[in-house]
Amino acid sequence: MNSLQSFGAEFGLLLSVVLLGGCSGGGDFATAKVDGQVLYQGEGVAGAVVVFRPIEAAAATLSGKAANGNADESGRFTLSTYEMGDGAIVGKHRVSVSAEDPMKPLPGKIPDDLIIEVKRGSNNLTIELIP
Repeated sequence: MNSLQSFGAEFGLLLSVVLLGGCSGGGDFATAKVDGQVLYQGEGVAGAVVVFRPIEAAAATLSGKAANGNADESGRFTLSTYEMGDGAIVGKHRVSVSAEDPMKPLPGKIPDDLIIEVKRGSNNLTIELIP
């Protein structure tokens, strides 16, 4: 095998490892199921997009990938990080809620600097928007 063929074989092997690693369906961080409801004055908020962004731990250099989910007509959502419905990374998250359709703004906003901790197991949350 000449050097060009050897390079091609090594490159193909490396590419396969990278692609298979990216398709494993999981990441480097443990996730936990997260679902809940977005409410405004006790009513479900349809069309809300919920995003949980992990906050770096003091000893960690990486914090992980954000989780997101879209609220249905009753304001209910399920978060996904690496695959559909797998939840969010275990730990503390900065939370944001925005409108799925910019032409239909949300009736309220989340409290400033809302932080929620995702714990192992199942997490059922209520996010209450304020005026």
